[in-house]
Formats: sequence, C-alpha cells, structure tokens
Amino acid sequence: MAITMAQSGARVVVVDTDMRRPRLHKSFGVDNERGVSNVILGDASWTDVVRSSGVEGLDVITCGPIPPNPAELLHTARFKELLKDLSGHYDRVLFDSPPVAAVTDSLVLGSMMDGVVLVVQAGKTSLMAAQQAKKSLVDVGAKLFGVVLNDVDLEHKQYGYYQYYYYRSGYGSDSEKKKKKAV
Repeated sequence: MAITMAQSGARVVVVDTDMRRPRLHKSFGVDNERGVSNVILGDASWTDVVRSSGVEGLDVITCGPIPPNPAELLHTARFKELLKDLSGHYDRVLFDSPPVAAVTDSLVLGSMMDGVVLVVQAGKTSLMAAQQAKKSLVDVGAKLFGVVLNDVDLEHKQYGYYQYYYYRSGYGSDSEKKKKKAV
C-alpha cells in the first residue's frame, strides 16, 4: 500500500510500531539498530532514524531496539509529537502494528490515527477473528477505512466480494470446502 501511494506521487513514510516482533526492516532490507523506540525514549529525533526505502517518495522508520513496555510508549507525549512531526512532513504516514487480537498496541494506535486499514490473511484468519478485530477497533473509536485481504490464492478462485467483506463461498476445490470458514 505504501509503495503504491509513493508511486502515485505522495510523500510517504511507513513506521514499524510492532515493537514485539518488528519485521519492516526485513521487508525493506534496512538495519534495525535505531528506530521509533529511540525517538520515543528521547535518544534520537525522527530525522536521525528515517531511512530511504529504495522506492522514490517512500521512507521507512524501523522499530529499533525492542523496549520492555511497548504499549506504554505509545501513550507518551513524545509519540504524539512524532505523529505531529511526521504528519507535517509527509502526505501519508502509515503505521505497521501488531495483530489486533495479540496485544493492546494496535488498539492504542487505532484510537490515535485518522483511520485504520485492517489486514487479514486469506485462509488463515477466521471470519470470527476478523469481526472481533473490527469490533475492538471500533470500540476504541478507530475509524475503519477498509480491509486488505492478503495471500489470496487466485488459482482456486474461491473468494468473492460482497458488502465490503470478503467471504468464502461454496465454489472452489473440495479440499478447500472442508477447511474451517476463514476469510
């Protein structure tokens, strides 16, 4: 999503706020020695830790060292200042966060953001889990912009689109029909 936004001409930064299992640095092939955790703890400014992604118009801020109290750091004045600074410099600011059901970090973030895009994994995320994640986000005041369905198997063509939700219908291979309902 960030790459597409940058390719359309927007100045974009994506920030890894999954401070328990950071992965953004691996996706973009950059180091994770310093990042957002350093900024929030006051050890660096965001301009010290921002890196080019290799895609024109797209910058990356990795997680940095994993702190002992990730959810608490997201409530700090420094984090709110970071949001303000990034919003003033970039057209789009995206935060990669941990799964909604795993820890409270995503709910804390969701309540601070202009909007949230919920990402679900095709064939793995149950419909009930996706609905619960949506409910949890809405309950904390997050505005849901939409849902991204990742890892769709286009060979089996078993997904349809109906009323903004992806669903698994009866068409597809027999082995797929036997699986537990998932989005």
